[in-house]
Amino acid sequence: MITIAVQVFSPAEQRERTFEALIDTGANTCAIAEHIAQDLGLAISLDPVHLWQVRDPLTLRQTQLDVRYNGQPYLVEAVVIDIPEALRRNALPQEYCTRPNHAHPLTTRIVLGENFFNQLSEEDRRSIGLL
Repeated sequence: MITIAVQVFSPAEQRERTFEALIDTGANTCAIAEHIAQDLGLAISLDPVHLWQVRDPLTLRQTQLDVRYNGQPYLVEAVVIDIPEALRRNALPQEYCTRPNHAHPLTTRIVLGENFFNQLSEEDRRSIGLL
């Protein structure tokens, strides 16, 4: 899995915050956890978005991310994922067989999908291993 550091603008703080971002070449769109979107003060649409995930449909909401990578600004749509609070931490001993040991990967990170990396220059795509 490729990860990069990006800055995301926080309307609540009126500044950029740095996040580790997972580059997901199988994702059409970017994704952000709801608790992070709320913390940043992002406007989250109330209109549902329907997507296919493996074999099941997902009903999510959307927001826009103002992302800066390598000094360049990008405005991208992102789906908002609700991660239950209990999954934002590592599993406790009694939870070992009921869920993965580690916290959800989007607890502190975002996903950058095709709608982001299609905007990158060929040089930037090559530098992160997409070409």
